[in-house]
Amino acid sequence: MPMVRSAPASARNARCIFNYILAPVLYLSSCASARPVSLTSSDAPGTDSRPSSGAAAIQAFQAGPLLNDTDGLVRRLESYNGELAAARARVAQSRADHKQSELYLNPSASVGFGGVNLGPKNPSNLGWNTSQNYSIGLQQTFEIGKRAPRIESARLTAESALQNYYSTLGERVADARLALGRAVFLKAKLNLLEETAAAGRQVLQLEETRLRHGDISGNDFDRLALDTSIHELEIPELRADLEETNATIRTLLGVEASLTSDDAGILEVAAAVPANGDQWEAAIEARPDIAALDFAANAARKDEELANNKSIPDPQIGITFLHDNLTEAGNQANTLALTVGVEIPLFDRGQFASEKAREHASEMIQTKMAALGEARAQASSLLQKKQLLDSMLQVIQITNIPKSQNILDTTLAAYNRGQLSLTDLLLARRTHTELVLRAADLRFEAFALRNEVRRVLGLDAAAAKTTTNNR
Repeated sequence: MPMVRSAPASARNARCIFNYILAPVLYLSSCASARPVSLTSSDAPGTDSRPSSGAAAIQAFQAGPLLNDTDGLVRRLESYNGELAAARARVAQSRADHKQSELYLNPSASVGFGGVNLGPKNPSNLGWNTSQNYSIGLQQTFEIGKRAPRIESARLTAESALQNYYSTLGERVADARLALGRAVFLKAKLNLLEETAAAGRQVLQLEETRLRHGDISGNDFDRLALDTSIHELEIPELRADLEETNATIRTLLGVEASLTSDDAGILEVAAAVPANGDQWEAAIEARPDIAALDFAANAARKDEELANNKSIPDPQIGITFLHDNLTEAGNQANTLALTVGVEIPLFDRGQFASEKAREHASEMIQTKMAALGEARAQASSLLQKKQLLDSMLQVIQITNIPKSQNILDTTLAAYNRGQLSLTDLLLARRTHTELVLRAADLRFEAFALRNEVRRVLGLDAAAAKTTTNNR
């Protein structure tokens, strides 16, 4: 049977400590009551609601502002991330290939020396240097049906590489935002548990005195000690998780995350997604990686056209100047000759290169269809999870937490009047704390889910493309 006791002076100190213990819980309860995130009609796929102080946030490298600043993440990633530097190098290579494809074939030059006598001279008094001739020629090959498809294939390949760069940039933006959001979440949770544990230790010291005077039972004191130790056991694990997350941030952004107590509220509005599910399909089809596959398929078709046109002979036109010293035989001293030649496509007509290009185009189309199918399936699953999370958060924040808060307030008042034992208060506080922490976990899960939705829909890639093109 719970021990009901009077309220001596020492109990008043204990009640003050308990009020302090409850302060962070009440703070989280107020955060949990924030309204869910929704997008207005102006928040179309590929757009982003960003604070005007994005540049300042980058200079300070604060986690909170960067969570809702896609432009800031893009600039930071492009200036530091090695993977993106490699992707930019691939784009530069493709553009160089495109410029190279626009060049004409080089002409070829030739020089000749002839007229060297190897037998009896005719006439017999012919001098050695009077029978030689010298020639110099210039030849140029003119491609038929090959230059245009080669240039177009290179252009499409360069565009595909650029779209892949935007896709990679969008992926890294999502990774960086998730790491920053996780750091903010872990820091807020760690602060709460540290404050709760510190307050619990103060309560233990006061209650130990009361235990010696017989004001509380040993069972109540042990429950309080156990409740305090449970929170203390979670702190090292949270610190390790936070350090691991900070290491991920350093890898992606090259900086330490600066976390403040005001950052937790930003999770509520970060990683906004279209509220209308019908917009998701259009966003998926507009993803840069899907566009990259289209460009690659079209480039392969141009490669097939180029290979097929290899069966068309390319004429080689040449002009040769000849200086002949054997004028005594009636030869002209200086003559000009025009030559025309072609390469006969007897064996290599590009038949296997054409087949390779055709199969490569088919591969790109099939890859695109598979990517679209996977994205649609992921989007459908994420939409269901989002609806479930929104429903759970609404129940917890609107119904459960206020009810739990009311129970906790009633229990605390009864405890202060000496009508309930410490065990009852601890149970009410533990239930409320677990509920609020669960709500905080769900809010982070909702943020992570929205972030994943942006990744699947390609919204970050589209926003990164806009940011890059506007610079």
